[in-house]
Amino acid sequence: MVTFLRNTGIRLRIWLLLALAILVLAANILYSNVHLYGSLQHEKLAQVDSVVDTAMHVLEHYHEREQAGALSRDEAQELAQDALRRIRYLENDYLWINDSHPRMVMHPIDPDLEGQTLRTYEDSEGKRFFVPFTEQVVQHGSGEIRYQWPRPGETDPEEKLSGGQYFEPWDWVVASGIYVADINDEVAGEVTSQVAIGIVLSGLLLMIGGVVARSITQPLERTAQVIDEIAEPPVALSTRLEAEGRDELTRMARSMNNLMEVLQQPVSRVQQASTQLRDAAEAMSEDTDQLKEGVHHQQNETEQLATAMNEMVATVQEVARNASTAADSARQADQETGNGQEVVSRTRNAIEAMANELQHTRGAVERLAADSDNIGTVLDVINGIAEQTNLLALNAAIEAARAGDHGRGFAVVADEVRTLASRTQESTREIQEIIGRLQEGTEAAVQAMKTSADRAHKTVETSGETGEALDAITQAVATINEMNDQIASAAEEQASTAEEINRNVIDIRDVGERSGQSLNRTNEAAESLRQLARKLTESVADLRS
Repeated sequence: MVTFLRNTGIRLRIWLLLALAILVLAANILYSNVHLYGSLQHEKLAQVDSVVDTAMHVLEHYHEREQAGALSRDEAQELAQDALRRIRYLENDYLWINDSHPRMVMHPIDPDLEGQTLRTYEDSEGKRFFVPFTEQVVQHGSGEIRYQWPRPGETDPEEKLSGGQYFEPWDWVVASGIYVADINDEVAGEVTSQVAIGIVLSGLLLMIGGVVARSITQPLERTAQVIDEIAEPPVALSTRLEAEGRDELTRMARSMNNLMEVLQQPVSRVQQASTQLRDAAEAMSEDTDQLKEGVHHQQNETEQLATAMNEMVATVQEVARNASTAADSARQADQETGNGQEVVSRTRNAIEAMANELQHTRGAVERLAADSDNIGTVLDVINGIAEQTNLLALNAAIEAARAGDHGRGFAVVADEVRTLASRTQESTREIQEIIGRLQEGTEAAVQAMKTSADRAHKTVETSGETGEALDAITQAVATINEMNDQIASAAEEQASTAEEINRNVIDIRDVGERSGQSLNRTNEAAESLRQLARKLTESVADLRS
């Protein structure tokens, strides 16, 4: 039952209560009507008994007068019958008298029955009710019976409930009855009024229940709606419920509003704090990234500096070695410079002799060039003769062609001559080309000889200058020897200092590496903090203060 109610809405619960109340009201009406029917039947029978009692008093009165001798039995019975014949109650209800045989003694509605036996009398349903009724009354002094009997003035039988008493002195059964339909009509009227009252009460219950249900469910639905709005992102903590009234729902709404007010300020502070935390985390992450990049750059620079220092140490050491070697070389150069001076002197003498020989060679080459020019002139003459011979051979060939068969042999000779002339021209051209190249070579040789002679003279002059330079070099080499000694000493000191700097740079590099590792951990922590701030921001983003 509890589970069913937990799964049932409050509105439905209220309607169930109202339905239960209406059912109870209907059951009460039904019970009242059933009880009313029994009460009315008992009341009607009581009225019948009262009328029968009255009739019994009338019979006793006349029986007493009979006993007193005032009346005979027949007179007393006749007066008693007349008195009972006139009695009416409940509009048309009456009394009748039959004896124990049974035989009808008096019937005010149907006098034709008087004097007739009732032993075989049947109602519309074939029931012989007079015999059992009479026997019951005679045996017990009173009795009741149900049967079908028409109303006075009507022919359609209806159910009738009758009761009677036995007047033993005259062997009479005095009886009367009521129609069940009268009871039913009265009950129906009462039922109608009660049902009408029940309907009115049910309508009032439904109307009042609907008002009460709305007064309960509407605030609850509004509260549930607000709670749903609060539960669904974005959460609006500024939402408030209506809190006018003094009932429990109003107190709950006030408590809900107070709760929202209590939550609104902390949530607002949490939102601001989460925003600041997110901004700080992002700034810290950016700063850490920049610092990490700087440290990484510093590590690279430090690594390069360490490498450069190593190279510089090696270079300084190499400089020291080279300085020492240079000192040795300088001393050897001093010796070689002296030897060079002697060589330069001998070279100068040889160059001067070579210059004189170049002058003689130059003259011979110039003469060769002149002879080449003369050969070119002779070749021009030979080329002219070849051209004339070629032309004469051509003319002779033409004349031989005119002479026909007689000039055929001459034409062959002319053709051979023309061929020989052509070959002579070709050989002449080849010789001219060779002589041309020879002339060009000769001219170039002459020019080269001239240039060589000029250079030889300049070399002689340069050799003198070289001797002077060698003297200066000797002096400079001495100076270099002194400077090399100083450089070697300074290089050794510089190598020692460079090694110390290199050790410091290596220490700085190691510190940078450790700093980089620390920054990596710091960056990871900053990233975790940023993620946490982002999650916190997302969590409180759905809360609208």
